Amino acid sequence: MRIERDYDFVVDESTASKTRVDAFIASKVTELSRSALTGDDCQILINGKKAKKSDKVSPGDSVNLHFVADVFEKVEAEDIPLDILYEDQDMLVINKAQGMVVHPGAGNPNGTIVNALAFRYGQAFIEEMADECDVSRPGIVHRLDKDTSGVMVIALNARAHTSLSEQFQSHDIEKIYYAFCDGIFQKHEDDIECLLARDKNDRKLFAPVQQQRSFIIQGGLSAKRTAEIENEVYNDPKYRLGGSADRHQEGKYSKSHYEVVRQLPQAALVKVQIFTGRTHQIRVHMKYIGHPVIGDVMYNNRLSRFPGASLMLHSSILEINHPTTGERMRFEAPLPERFSELEQKLRES
Repeated sequence: MRIERDYDFVVDESTASKTRVDAFIASKVTELSRSALTGDDCQILINGKKAKKSDKVSPGDSVNLHFVADVFEKVEAEDIPLDILYEDQDMLVINKAQGMVVHPGAGNPNGTIVNALAFRYGQAFIEEMADECDVSRPGIVHRLDKDTSGVMVIALNARAHTSLSEQFQSHDIEKIYYAFCDGIFQKHEDDIECLLARDKNDRKLFAPVQQQRSFIIQGGLSAKRTAEIENEVYNDPKYRLGGSADRHQEGKYSKSHYEVVRQLPQAALVKVQIFTGRTHQIRVHMKYIGHPVIGDVMYNNRLSRFPGASLMLHSSILEINHPTTGERMRFEAPLPERFSELEQKLRES
């Protein structure tokens, strides 16, 4: 299915000066990702002049987008079982399995949640979502990383998609995760706040922006000195976290609150509530304070300490307003077996 759409915006005062135009458009049209603007048929105008998606905008600029895309051409309906926590005519809530990708993409054309949705709800669902809301990910209003398990909500019609998307965008939801994190925590609980931007050397990674060292490193392994831990966290040559994000980017505000549930000899089970929904937020935040998530191959360079461990991050609780009734609803996915198995190993070590 081929679609064409036109969008017109005026950059408001709340937008930082010299913001990339693709980032600005993605913030205004939640169903469009920045990568979706790459097609040759997509045209961006800034103040009436043709622009590239990397060009910058400032308050007062006019932005016009002519968007063309072939929608869902490669999505195949697949009979993939889903662990369903709740379902009605407006939304589906699942307990996503670790290792399952949310939507098709490079390297993952099949076996995704979207493939399962195409089978479960049929072509009518695909066509409604393509025509009315998400042009590349039918029903998807938020994502979990491939190796993160847990609660995830999916919209089943355009109206529900709009309502749920607005709740996630305004953070009018409650999201609680559990993670096993490396090291001995000196603080039982605390807030983590910083600006996050893409790493300037590796666009797949995120990092606190330059000059974000104000957070006190808590300590970590074998009573290491603070200077050693700071060097490991901030100057890690492989992951470059902390002070190495693109200094030309403003970054996006992020906030998490963690609480240590059980401190074990080498690691801790940590409850994390996130108040913003930035990509890799918990993984970056825990690395930021010197306690990376166990099994995190992207942000943890201590993988040899826990051989064989997969990503120990689980979305446990999601609280949202029902898109039709407005009723506040709470969904919970119990901790998976990999958590109890790792805890047993830690207690025996």
